Amino acid sequence: MRSLAPKPSGRDYAQHLRQIEREEAPSKHDVFVNRILPGLRYFFQNHHHLNISKTYVIPDDDPGVPTAIRGFNLGKRVDNIRTRGDFVRNNAEYLEMLQSVGGETEAERFVWRSKDWIFTHQIMATLRFFKRRHGHLLVPRHYVCPPDPELARFNWGFTLGSVVHDIRDKNKGFYLDQEPERARALAEIDFPWEHKSAHTWQIRDVPALAWFKREHGHLAVPPDYACPTGRGALVSGLPKIALGMHLGRYADRIRRRGSTSPRDELKVKQLNDMGFAWSLPDHFVRRTLAPVVTYYVAKYGHLSPPPSYTVPWGIKDVPRWTWGMNLHDRIYSLRKSSGNRWAGENGSREERQARVALIELTVRLARDKHNDEVLDGEDDDMPSWEEKCEPALEFLRKRASKEVAGRGRTSNHKSTASTAK
Repeated sequence: MRSLAPKPSGRDYAQHLRQIEREEAPSKHDVFVNRILPGLRYFFQNHHHLNISKTYVIPDDDPGVPTAIRGFNLGKRVDNIRTRGDFVRNNAEYLEMLQSVGGETEAERFVWRSKDWIFTHQIMATLRFFKRRHGHLLVPRHYVCPPDPELARFNWGFTLGSVVHDIRDKNKGFYLDQEPERARALAEIDFPWEHKSAHTWQIRDVPALAWFKREHGHLAVPPDYACPTGRGALVSGLPKIALGMHLGRYADRIRRRGSTSPRDELKVKQLNDMGFAWSLPDHFVRRTLAPVVTYYVAKYGHLSPPPSYTVPWGIKDVPRWTWGMNLHDRIYSLRKSSGNRWAGENGSREERQARVALIELTVRLARDKHNDEVLDGEDDDMPSWEEKCEPALEFLRKRASKEVAGRGRTSNHKSTASTAK
């Protein structure tokens, strides 16, 4: 009688093993309903989206994971669904079950095209958020999206700064290769394709300098000046991106750097057209001190202002930014806050002597004006030049002639600065 027991080897035994595997293998329905769908729910619960990578495996050491799906290769199954239509092709019931997993919005449901989802629901969404908050798209390299209610939960912690840097890198073609529609979408929200510094120059630096000139009448920005913040600053016309900007330090870097490239030369020309002060001491002497000295000497006939003298407010003969200025301090005081270091420490000895020579010429012309207009040719009560003008000028000459070890330096943009004057 033929034995019914399987042979330990041979064709019949191999068929027997395959039959056992088929009987023990989970059914298609079991895989989809008891593993894939629970795996999708677990992933959504933890990540708030269903854009699952091909390599994702459900952790097997998380006590919150159901036993049936621990270690399950969910990423591979999701990739097969996207590319081959596993389980859902010609099965409307499975397809409906698949698309019912996730949140209420389209962005929170099953993702068929991963890169499209990232570009639309993460990159574009967070760029619009950043622009609403900051008024521009100059995203810092290390910017990470905050946990803000305006953002979808899956965008909290999104590394937008790194992504923007990669998009701008034409060698990488990050998310843009063969995708002209995406490039057009970025262009519609004014994405800065140019180098970040060039874009910053146009939308922040130039408008901030123009605002400063409107507010103060000049572009001799002090090194310690910082733009104001708050609604009042916005109402005054300061760009949102420049709120709180350390404009003084930025202007000082411009003066020190000068022109070192063709791009810098274009900036220099634009700054010259705006009236940028390349040398603060020269600008101070020409635009501030000379008009005040002219006014004072033409009115009083001497250059011996008392320590308490300040330029009257509201007079039209001097720039408005000089109203309230203490002329005595600007000539004699050695305090840094007085801003009169133009004669004693700023620049080379030749530059300082040239400034003093300009003041001396200004005094002589103003004295002549005083003689012609105030005294009308009568010199009886006119104080002598040696008595009332020479002491101050001699004091400045001595200061300008003194060597200052380690302090004098010649600017590397001397030729272009002369144009600005």
